[in-house]
Amino acid sequence: MATSQGLVNWRIVDSELDRVPQEFKDPKFYALKHVVEILTSSNPQGMVAQLRDQEQRLVTLVDQMVQGYHSGFAKSIQNYSQILQLFGDAKEQVDGFKKALADAGRQLSAQSRTLQQQWRKTLALESSLNLLDDIQLVADAPGRIDEALAAKVRDADMLHVLTAGDSTCYMTT
Repeated sequence: MATSQGLVNWRIVDSELDRVPQEFKDPKFYALKHVVEILTSSNPQGMVAQLRDQEQRLVTLVDQMVQGYHSGFAKSIQNYSQILQLFGDAKEQVDGFKKALADAGRQLSAQSRTLQQQWRKTLALESSLNLLDDIQLVADAPGRIDEALAAKVRDADMLHVLTAGDSTCYMTT
């Protein structure tokens, strides 16, 4: 019944399944009704022999399917197992990434608080430096005033000297 490639002849399987009564294929099969029918029949041994023969043919077909597709089933199960292992490994990696991301978030949060504190200190220091600059300007004001007055006196003296020198120049000619 199996081909040379180890696969099942599906025409034989289909014909054997067609011989099985429809009521046996029903998922809601009620066996008690069938048992009572066999027990009350005129030939119970014949009906039981017929069922056993049909069972034996189906078992043979199932065995041939297992033999024909065993390597494919085994490979599928192995692939499924590898896929499950890969999913497990991926889940572990994702969990590791989540933990690393959470740790990085906590570190960034702590660094953010430190950076905010440093920024506030920088603003306070900048304000203090501006105040010190203003104080220095006020402290230097008397000296600059004295320098400006001295410069003004010098300019006035220079103007006076220049003015006096010009008038002597005009007189000589």
